[in-house]
Amino acid sequence: NIDEQTMENLWTSNIHEEKLLLGLLIGQIKFTTFEAAQLTLLRFAEKVDNWAVCDLFVSALKPVIKRYHEAFYKTAIELANHQNDWRIRLGLVMMLSYYIEAQKIDEILKISNSIRSDAYYVRMANAWMLSYVYIADKKKTTDFLSHSQLDSWTINKAIQKIRESNRVANDDKISVLQYKR
Repeated sequence: NIDEQTMENLWTSNIHEEKLLLGLLIGQIKFTTFEAAQLTLLRFAEKVDNWAVCDLFVSALKPVIKRYHEAFYKTAIELANHQNDWRIRLGLVMMLSYYIEAQKIDEILKISNSIRSDAYYVRMANAWMLSYVYIADKKKTTDFLSHSQLDSWTINKAIQKIRESNRVANDDKISVLQYKR
């Protein structure tokens, strides 16, 4: 029950904690249409300027994305293909959080391979996403790691993230080292 004036104040604020609060509140809105939800997400995307705001916002969106799951997948792809590094990260974190599904793996790997940002937080999100894809489809991910055009840092960080996962068998943690650059 946040009043309109408080919400407007949060929208115009550039204070870190107020951005976090706004991101959390957006996740609680009961949108009546996908278009309204997407417009709000894209408006908030303009405020994302650090990893904490990005990642907290994506996690807060769970009920919204659940309601408009397939439609938001296209939004995640558009964000991942954006020129702004924080929007790219937003798209990648949306994908790793909500879209690592068998029928989307090939497309997600293609998107991952197309990322050409040198920004640390974009590369980290890409590596993080690849570690989740590995858990979903080890074969496709290892093929990708061996043939990808991604930079060595991102590939090696993905391997590190795979090895740090509690959901990966010890033998696989050793095996994935062969793809290190």
